[in-house]
Amino acid sequence: MERERSLALRASYKKAIEKALERVPVRNGVARVHDLWIETSIPKDLIIELLKENEIRFPSHVKRVELR
Repeated sequence: MERERSLALRASYKKAIEKALERVPVRNGVARVHDLWIETSIPKDLIIELLKENEIRFPSHVKRVELR
């Protein structure tokens, strides 16, 4: 039961980050983790973890996310 809840939360965080990537400023194909944090209020370390695990789909105009 706890595992299912954890997976559901993770999926909702992933969805929120993917939506935020469509709204945050992107410069030369690069978005910033700071902007994702401001847009979503998801802790930066969790955003970075999901990005490093390749669980986030980027919109076509985003090539990468700067983690600093």
